[in-house]
Amino acid sequence: MRKGYGDEYRTKQMLVEQYGRDNVIKVAIGSFGADFLILQKGRLVKIVEVKGTRKNTWNPSQREKEQLWRIHNFSQIHECDAEIWIWTKNGNKKELRVVSVEEFIGGNEKCK
Repeated sequence: MRKGYGDEYRTKQMLVEQYGRDNVIKVAIGSFGADFLILQKGRLVKIVEVKGTRKNTWNPSQREKEQLWRIHNFSQIHECDAEIWIWTKNGNKKELRVVSVEEFIGGNEKCK
């Protein structure tokens, strides 16, 4: 199993529960960067990027920062929300933190 697959799988299950199976699209385009597109009534409402770490904080690399800017620009063009779902390690279990991409790149914060 590739790195991060478990985090993406958990995220997809949560998104399907919230938005319905037919409204959650897994994106497999490497240059775009987002993991999921969420549709409602034929309209793009949310872009979700999943990040996971085995540490208790996630520090994006330069490549990941560029990816977040691409996602942010795409979300502005299509007037939809963009979120990062960050899975961090907390003892023996994974903990989820959801952050707006705009908030993250604007504040250039570390994600705990």
